[in-house]
Amino acid sequence: MSADQQQTPDKVQKKERKGRRINWFLVLLIVAPLFLLVGRAIVQGGLIGYMRAADVGDLLLLSPLYAVILIYLLFYMAKYQAPAILQIVFISFSFLFIFGQAMHLTANAINTFATEVRDYKEILPDDLYSLIFDLDERLSHWILLAAAIGLIATWFAYDRRRLSPPVFPSNLILVVFVGVIWGIVMSISVIEARMVFLGITVILLLAAYWIWNWRRSGERLLDYSLQRPFTGFVAILIIFSLTFFLVWGVIYRGFPQPSELGL
Repeated sequence: MSADQQQTPDKVQKKERKGRRINWFLVLLIVAPLFLLVGRAIVQGGLIGYMRAADVGDLLLLSPLYAVILIYLLFYMAKYQAPAILQIVFISFSFLFIFGQAMHLTANAINTFATEVRDYKEILPDDLYSLIFDLDERLSHWILLAAAIGLIATWFAYDRRRLSPPVFPSNLILVVFVGVIWGIVMSISVIEARMVFLGITVILLLAAYWIWNWRRSGERLLDYSLQRPFTGFVAILIIFSLTFFLVWGVIYRGFPQPSELGL
């Protein structure tokens, strides 16, 4: 038996382990937004100390989960020899995302306690409330959106170099599901931050960048979409983000914030 034949079982086992690791990571990507949407709705009214249970969940569960996801992605970039400049850009956007998450968590906890848990809005000075509101609903959302788009664009630039691990059949359904969930979550965040025009513009630019790379590859659309996990993820995210914006705008004849609708 040749050396290559003897190594085949080891290669198969390594491939299977790699597929399982990617599956677990994709599950993490699903858990984070589902916790954000479902978990917060379930525990919205509870208090732990002076913080809503939802905000405590953000602090103790969601924020560390974001950190784990970003570290995992950086690990893969390093393992599969991403150019140093891409790793530096990815780290920079990761810090920006965590910074925005910290700002939003803090300002949102103060804002909701003062206006929802307690009824202090009438006694708060207008300029103080405006500062809290701007940090909670505007600046933090702007930072999070910019960081998220930067992370997506950076990873996509890395993924199209064919350096990242390929999609395994067992990963495919999870990749699609992750794209659907994150596309919807990103759209909701954009609507809540009152940045619909900017959000749609950015998604369309991302779509144009994706199509441009596909055309340059000379590959069939389906092959190009499925050969790398993040390439497929970005395609699904774009489709469902734009679809969600369209459906939301038609149903509500505009883009009211979910919080204004009691959602």
